[in-house]
Amino acid sequence: MLLWIFIIKTLIKVKAEFSPPLTDNEYRNFVSPILDEILEKERDNIVIAMPPSGLFPAYYRLLEKHKDLLTIELKDNLKSIMKRLIYFVDDRKTWPIITDNNRNYYLNELKEDYKYYKAANQAAKLSVHLGGRNIDEALIHLDHEIKKWINTIKY
Repeated sequence: MLLWIFIIKTLIKVKAEFSPPLTDNEYRNFVSPILDEILEKERDNIVIAMPPSGLFPAYYRLLEKHKDLLTIELKDNLKSIMKRLIYFVDDRKTWPIITDNNRNYYLNELKEDYKYYKAANQAAKLSVHLGGRNIDEALIHLDHEIKKWINTIKY
C-alpha cells in the first residue's frame, strides 16, 4: 500500500514536469491508465481521495469500468468548511491565513466551486453530509453511513 501512496504522490508532481505543463484534462488522461492498474491490483485494499474533478471524464470512465467501487461525495456547510480550510499558494509557497478581510473572497470561491462541481458530485454513489463535525466525529459518521449503504446492497 505504501508503494501505491508513493506512486500517487509522485504522479501529482508529473503535471508540472511537462513543458509546457499539462492541462488538468491532459493530466487526468495521462494518469488514468496508472490509476486503472492500481485499482485492478489493489481493489480490496485501497482508498483514493479525489477532488470533485475526479468525477470528470477521464477518471469517471475508470469508475464506470470498476462499478463495484464506492464513490462518496463529502458535503458540509460552507462555514464549517471555512473553519477547516488551509490554502496553499503554489507561487508563494505559503499558507495564507483566512482573516476577516479575505474571508468573503474564500467563501465566494467555495460557493463557485460548489456550483461548478455540482453535476460531478451527483455522480457519486453515496453522499454524506458532515454536519460541521470535527475530524474524529466525521470519521465515525462516515463509517456509519458507509456501513448503512453497504447493508442496502442486494447481492
